[in-house]
Order: sequence, then structure tokens, then C-alpha cells
Amino acid sequence: MWSENKVRRARQIVGHVFLASFCFSGVIIMAVTIVGWMMYPFGLDSPPREPDPKADFQTLTGWGLPDNANVLKAENTFSGFKGDGDYTLIVQMPEGSVRLLLQADEAGEWNECPISSEIQAHFGNFAKHSGERYRATKTRPDDADWHRGSIVVANSTDDLLWIYAWKH
Repeated sequence: MWSENKVRRARQIVGHVFLASFCFSGVIIMAVTIVGWMMYPFGLDSPPREPDPKADFQTLTGWGLPDNANVLKAENTFSGFKGDGDYTLIVQMPEGSVRLLLQADEAGEWNECPISSEIQAHFGNFAKHSGERYRATKTRPDDADWHRGSIVVANSTDDLLWIYAWKH
């Protein structure tokens, strides 16, 4: 028969096995929870919102989109946990309107193309353009770099505007 020491030792072993399995299952549950949160944090993995060219044009340029302007492309990829992505809006403006916008540049915000390499290094898939001048702004003025920003590129000959925003 079992001696008292053997029974006590068997109970200790069973207790340690139970404690180890309890702790190990807790670690597995915690790991699965953390990995799941990293992949789908609080449901913020929603798809990008549909572009609203009229509102987005106003937000990114400060101007109202003329009713007779033709939106050639409107694409939004902002989504996910950090909201990273790009927004592209290409607009055929009414005849002569881009020239008027450039002439009204009293603050000197428009720069000659090509776009500076410092800005180009930070935005991703900016559409090919034939712009003459551009105006770029950082999303937050205190940013030291161009990881978040927007740019408007203008071509007064063809009355085209390329509007691009990014966050990376």
C-alpha cells in the first residue's frame, strides 16, 4: 500500500501538473487575444469610405468644386488601425479656371514643378501628372517630415488639378 509520503508526493505532483496546465492555458488564451487584437483592433479594420469629391475637394483645397468640373478619378485607401492610406482626386476644371487660381496666389503658396524630392519621398502612388505648379501642406504643421500631408498640382494649359493626400 501507499505510504503517507508517497500519497503526499503524488498530491504535490497532481497539484503542480494542474497549476502548470492552468497557467499554460492562460498564456495561450492571452496570446490568441493579443494576436487577434493586433490583426483586428476593436473593429477598426473597416474598408475605406467612399470618396465624396465635392466635400473632399473643399477640404483639401479650401475651394468649392465648380458644378461644371469633371471628376476624372476619386480614390480613397485610408482605412485600418492607424488610418494609413492615400486619397487621389483628379479634376478637369472649367476652361481658364486653373489659370485664375494660379494668378490669385497672393500668398505665394504655389511652387514651380517638379515637386521637391523631400515631399516625393513620402507619398506613395501619386498619379502621373503634367503639372506646372504645386502647393503642398503637412497635415500637422508641427510634423518634422512629410509622412502626412496633401498636395495640389495644377496645369493651367489643360485646366487639370491633381489632388493627393497621404498618411504613412
